[in-house]
Amino acid sequence: MDEGRRRGELRIGDPEREQVMRMLGEHLSARRLDVHEYDERCRAAADARYRRDLDRLFTDLPEPRPQRAAPARAAPGRFRGLVLVGAALLGGALLLVRLPLVLVLIAVAGVIWWGLRR
Repeated sequence: MDEGRRRGELRIGDPEREQVMRMLGEHLSARRLDVHEYDERCRAAADARYRRDLDRLFTDLPEPRPQRAAPARAAPGRFRGLVLVGAALLGGALLLVRLPLVLVLIAVAGVIWWGLRR
């Protein structure tokens, strides 16, 4: 298994690689990098898979540097709403097949409990 997956790092895409190459170009223009170093670092950026691969290219350089974006998170109430809708649909379906109300309530409570634990 890849080391990045074990650490739970997210992969980067072409927009991040292109941004880093533009920043390296600024460092080349400011003569902080020579053409050979610029070429090596651009090749490394093109081959990068994870954010840490890009961060390594800037350890000895001042600003501009790539900014770390916060990981996207799901809205907290969205999943709970889906669980409640699913529980309501399950309850309605079980009532339609004429199961006793106690069994319907147990099934709905189980779905809600399972969903809220996630």
